Amino acid sequence: MEGWSIQLSYEEKFRRMSGNSKVALKYLLNSSQNIIDEFLNEIRAYSLGYDENIIRIYGLSQNPDTKDYLIVLDHARGRSLYYHLNKNYNEFNWAYKLQSILSIIRGLLNIHQKQKVHRDFHVGNLLVEEATCNPL
Repeated sequence: MEGWSIQLSYEEKFRRMSGNSKVALKYLLNSSQNIIDEFLNEIRAYSLGYDENIIRIYGLSQNPDTKDYLIVLDHARGRSLYYHLNKNYNEFNWAYKLQSILSIIRGLLNIHQKQKVHRDFHVGNLLVEEATCNPL
């Protein structure tokens, strides 16, 4: 994808923009062959089909300067659930909390039905769609 990259805060990691579409780039720094194999397995595992509760993976790329590999992901405009909990916790009513939990359960169910496991499950890795505030 053509566009430009900027380094943001740790939470936002990297963003790449092309026209009106935004994608996130997940970098694999200082990659060894074992790490590259794990990285490719992660891409295969999460690109087995679209689910609205799991962030979409568009593909794999490589930084031409550093030779580091990266996954091109859909950009979750709402940031992480961790961010929202810390910023707006008192504003969350029970309906929002239940809706969030159900969305997380649906995403995990989809992953488990594909015989996969989310190996780094925490509120910092639960991304939120800005329009709906549903965790992905």
